[in-house]
Amino acid sequence: MFASSFSAGPRFIALRAVLILFLPVASLGWSNATSASHQSGKSDNKPQAKDTLPEKGLTAEGKAMVRNAVPAVGLVMAKTGDERKLVYRGSAVVVRSDGIVVTNHHVIYDNEAQKIYEGIYLRLRGEKENAATTALYRLEVALLDRPRDLALLRVVEADGKKSAGMKLNLASVELGDEKKLELLDDLVVIGFPEKGGASATLSVGVVEGVDLKGGWIKTDARLLHGNSGGAAVNNEGRLIGIATKVVSDETESNVTLGLIGYLRSVNLVRQMVGKLQETERDREKGPSLAQTVPNTTRRAPLPAVQAVTVRGVVKDARTGAPIAGARVGLLVAGGDLNVANIVTWGGTNAEGKFELEKPVLPGKYNLRARVIGDFSYAPYVGEVEIKRDTPVIIELNLARKQ
Repeated sequence: MFASSFSAGPRFIALRAVLILFLPVASLGWSNATSASHQSGKSDNKPQAKDTLPEKGLTAEGKAMVRNAVPAVGLVMAKTGDERKLVYRGSAVVVRSDGIVVTNHHVIYDNEAQKIYEGIYLRLRGEKENAATTALYRLEVALLDRPRDLALLRVVEADGKKSAGMKLNLASVELGDEKKLELLDDLVVIGFPEKGGASATLSVGVVEGVDLKGGWIKTDARLLHGNSGGAAVNNEGRLIGIATKVVSDETESNVTLGLIGYLRSVNLVRQMVGKLQETERDREKGPSLAQTVPNTTRRAPLPAVQAVTVRGVVKDARTGAPIAGARVGLLVAGGDLNVANIVTWGGTNAEGKFELEKPVLPGKYNLRARVIGDFSYAPYVGEVEIKRDTPVIIELNLARKQ
């Protein structure tokens, strides 16, 4: 993560006029004044010209809707195996009340260890941001889109209790429509900048530009160190973007001329949520083990003693670093890649470990693996033999595309 303020040094190239600060967003320790165009109220002494832009500002109703979105934005913390205390990382937004959360990939990624943090936690403050209502949730990776610096996470533990079987009903933010955005539309960034203390911090701004093709929304709203992964909402309290990075325009002597905040558009978030829902539906309606074994054995029940559980780990072939968010599946030997031929599958956690959901009969299977949302890794295709009464530990090394 970047320091909270800029200073001259080797990481800045003096001859560059524009310095792009990649994540975490806004390691900026300063605050730039909000444009006067954000302020509400009119001056009785200033006549309105025909070509004068209308004054901007949230209405009382709009402010109320934005306040309703605040409880859905939380503080992200992480810990490694060597640390007992949680380390502050950034912000995240609940986009599904059953515990699906979106943030930036860089918020949950340990650059030093070159892997996803082993323990990822979300602290939600509640509607009144009262310490007494604070809840702590442990998260695991549900879907990654590393090229676009986004990650979907799932709540797996609430205040130390496993969430499996629990009916979560978290405050969530409704997804907006970026196609309806217009220049100078009001927006509010909600997050937990490191210098903002334990409560959420809100910053008002406007839409300065929309890049539908690139998946970016530009804003003059103040983005600070720790806003990464936070929500940008419109005047209806709906999510329109995720705070991601800041671009600084600087002179040769490192004097800052201006800043542009960049938000990852809600359309990318909607696509990821859609992919996750498809995966969940396939999982629910997936074929049973009895339906996927060869025809000659389908009529006979599967003896419990012959069922073999398959576990393993997925790593980067070059660095050996574990890969989170990978999907690993066994298919009927010689079968095509379709639902009917899938015997069982599973996904990797932050340590790159997986356990396939169903035990399988001994025999040969096609083995497939790929990283969801990260297209820099080539899919793995191979064959594996599962032996009777022998614990199966598979180590897969995924290579990056050339």
